[in-house]
Amino acid sequence: MADLNRTEIKSFWEKASTGSDGSFGSHSDPNVEGLENWFVLKYGLGRTRPRALLDVGCGKGERTRFLSSFVREMTLGIDYSPGMIRLAKRKETEKLRFQTADILQRPRLDVRPDIIVSCRFLINLGTEKNVLLALDFLGTLLGKGGRLVFLEASVQGHNRLNKLRRELGLPDIKTAWYNINLDERRIEGRLNKKFELVSKTRFGLYYLLTRGIYPGSIRPAEPDPRSRLNHVARQLQIEAGVGTLEQFGRHYCAVFRKR
Repeated sequence: MADLNRTEIKSFWEKASTGSDGSFGSHSDPNVEGLENWFVLKYGLGRTRPRALLDVGCGKGERTRFLSSFVREMTLGIDYSPGMIRLAKRKETEKLRFQTADILQRPRLDVRPDIIVSCRFLINLGTEKNVLLALDFLGTLLGKGGRLVFLEASVQGHNRLNKLRRELGLPDIKTAWYNINLDERRIEGRLNKKFELVSKTRFGLYYLLTRGIYPGSIRPAEPDPRSRLNHVARQLQIEAGVGTLEQFGRHYCAVFRKR
């Protein structure tokens, strides 16, 4: 896992805060964002409505606002980019707040959550050491039974998907310069003393169809992430749930419950 400069990463997101306000986040494939939200609601929240939710790396706050409608009392979104938080604060309500905070500085937060959502946040921390430090701090914020929900990226899944793409004559998918892929074994090894793994998926069926079969069948034409096929693949992934063809997915979505 390569070490990245956090100052440069933060500067990138500060510049991004001056751009247009997207739907939920910065992912180029809106169907992936839809799958992330589906996973949080079905496997993270389940049939419960948490009292308080913390969204770490909330960006402009669109997903935070969406999740807040499923929370009973308070939702807090935090981000280390002041520019992102300025945009997010336009969405504040009595039960939805935003705060500039850097997890690696172990900040004092305005909420005691019983669920924490990390959506493409850990992959922006630059180094594995920073990721593990962030996990240690997030673990202290949750009480017994509290849930930690990841929507991140897997190094194992990334490598297997690229192996498949090479077999189909496709180029490797490159990781954005400001991201790192997470080693699932290291993450789960760090958490397993205090947390139990409840659910996990890589969206394997979706990635097989949209990053393998679809582009392989139309090459050298470029696939369209907003295509009808991607939409159908998203619906198929939801119908299949977790556990189907997981080896081909490069996401790392997991729910951990504190012991």
